[in-house]
Amino acid sequence: MQMDTKQRAWRGEQEIATNKTNDKKCRIMKVPKRFVVVDDDRTNNLICEFALRRFSSNVDIKTFLDPQAALQYITYSYNDEAPETPTVIFLDINMPVLSGWDFLAIFKNFPVALQQQFVIYMLTSSIDERDLERAELHPLVKASLRKPLSTKTINEIFDIEAKL
Repeated sequence: MQMDTKQRAWRGEQEIATNKTNDKKCRIMKVPKRFVVVDDDRTNNLICEFALRRFSSNVDIKTFLDPQAALQYITYSYNDEAPETPTVIFLDINMPVLSGWDFLAIFKNFPVALQQQFVIYMLTSSIDERDLERAELHPLVKASLRKPLSTKTINEIFDIEAKL
């Protein structure tokens, strides 16, 4: 995800930036405390967890191999009270049984107050540009990211310098 620094405008504690790929308004938030990784690949989940812990050691990370289990976790673990910072979901596009697209179709039926507690990034190793375009155009998806997730990518998402 690349953001044009010339298109940024401050609004309170949060910054609005335009994503070059589709001109969606992107809210750069305070560093989140909670992350959800949904991917059927155990190795990718470990890579994501490692990158997130390098990004910030003080985070709560939930990983799910099964998208349905992630949806159940969201349903039972979140309520209508908005947290100080949203939870970030890293969602794989291609998974058996329930794909990332299927996950989004179910997620969009959740109450709006619940949806607003999350920021969703699609993860893909796909070389199919249509997957990337579809993700970029989806109203619930902030951006699509290439696997594997890295600390550098996470820093770019939140527009901060890595802290050692």
